[in-house]
Amino acid sequence: MITLGRIEEIVKEMKRHQADVARFQGELDATIARITADATRHPDYIKEKVTEARSKATPAIYETLGRLHALHEGLVKESAPWHDKRFLLSTKPLTEPLNSIPGAPAKDQAVEAMARLSKMTEFSKMDADLLHALAEDAKRENRLAELHLACLENNSRDQKQPGWRPVDLAGVELPDQMQALELLTEARKMANGISISMKQAEGKPVSPVDRISAERGNPPPFAHPLPAGSPQSRINAAREV
Repeated sequence: MITLGRIEEIVKEMKRHQADVARFQGELDATIARITADATRHPDYIKEKVTEARSKATPAIYETLGRLHALHEGLVKESAPWHDKRFLLSTKPLTEPLNSIPGAPAKDQAVEAMARLSKMTEFSKMDADLLHALAEDAKRENRLAELHLACLENNSRDQKQPGWRPVDLAGVELPDQMQALELLTEARKMANGISISMKQAEGKPVSPVDRISAERGNPPPFAHPLPAGSPQSRINAAREV
């Protein structure tokens, strides 16, 4: 499972790449502005020089976008556990944690194992009402490992028995999960902007529909191999580095 700290590092790296793309694009825009400002030149000459400027500047943009996309792809592949509240509850230690970093395991795994066994044995002797009362108290007091164990015991019982009901986790908030999901959302928004950055680098107009599509998370148009030398092929090559 990817750690919260590692997610933070990846998002920071994505931001650096995004800043590099903005810098490269700004330099390209300035160059094109100087070329087109010369009213003494023939339009064909200006067009040729603009094309030349793009051909020199865009490889660095494409490569940087490819690295940004590769980082996001890896993040998506490894981030699934952070969307699963029950899984995250299962990782919370019942005993003293190794350190203060969110998601840290138990300091002593042997002590942790014995504590969990003892707690599960205790829970197994409780009736349903007492078990649910304990689970509610664990939620209020933020005893997350104890809440997880109560859920396990409750789910292990015959769910066809009259009166059985699941432990409600809807109101449970995990600070580390909330932070991770915020970072993942930030990373997704940066990745969604790749298609817009490509259009800007190529001098193509960016329509409101393009911006809406990016905001909604529609995938960039380079999911499949394309002819060598194309912007997309450059991005794909950068992703494999």
